[in-house]
Amino acid sequence: MQYFRLIDDVNFPGRWHLGDIHEVDNWAFMHSRPQFLNHGKIDVYVAGARMDFTFSEVFGVPIVSEKVRKELMCFPEVEFFPVSINSHGSVDDFNVMVTLASIECVDEERSQFQKFEELDPVRPDKAGDYRGFMSLYLDTSKVKGLHIFRLKKFEVAIIVSLVVKDKLQAAGVTGVKFLAVS
Repeated sequence: MQYFRLIDDVNFPGRWHLGDIHEVDNWAFMHSRPQFLNHGKIDVYVAGARMDFTFSEVFGVPIVSEKVRKELMCFPEVEFFPVSINSHGSVDDFNVMVTLASIECVDEERSQFQKFEELDPVRPDKAGDYRGFMSLYLDTSKVKGLHIFRLKKFEVAIIVSLVVKDKLQAAGVTGVKFLAVS
């Protein structure tokens, strides 16, 4: 199976930029169910064209349209929570996408990366975790058939299978890009 890193298309023409979700710890959306009221609220940070897939500005929380939710709701690895986007009136057909699965599957022999050091002046608590990747490859034998997951020790990365990529592309989802990692 082929896998891809799911990323926000930062070069989408005239795109909007979304702020973070009000009144909640946005880091909690990395891989756990949020604990907020029934409906979250997000402000538009920079006005522009609506996109089906967007990462929020600071914390990188995936905000997806109803089109994306319908395509991905069949996968048990993700859950969706409704949010309102506040911009010249409220837009209610968007959701936070929470990726529940996290797998340690980086192929360190093929990948180029940096890790946090024990005495890192900014994040000593992340010692041993990945700081960033110049090139990322997965050991697909460790994926165990999941279609959507985050990388352990680098949980900002969302990985999807070819099945997910094909579904999103066939649906004409805007704002998403795919980088091959297998």
